[in-house]
Amino acid sequence: MEGEERSSASIRNYRSTPTIIGCTTIDLSTIDPSDDILLWTSIDAYDACANLGEILIGLRYLQAAERLTVTVHRAKDLKYVSIPG
Repeated sequence: MEGEERSSASIRNYRSTPTIIGCTTIDLSTIDPSDDILLWTSIDAYDACANLGEILIGLRYLQAAERLTVTVHRAKDLKYVSIPG
């Protein structure tokens, strides 16, 4: 769809030193934050990504409930882009 709102995120490994390990783009118009969300996306090599900002997320898996919780901790330098198609 032309004029879709999309967001790009850098994927970092914060275990030792912060290192960008990849990035992904998500169509935000398809996400309703009040619903449970199942989202699959490919992670591209960082060299291939435009710098559209960073989002720091936390992932927590609760095995007993078979549930993954994603928490946005920080968003930095996000840029709005309209990606046709």
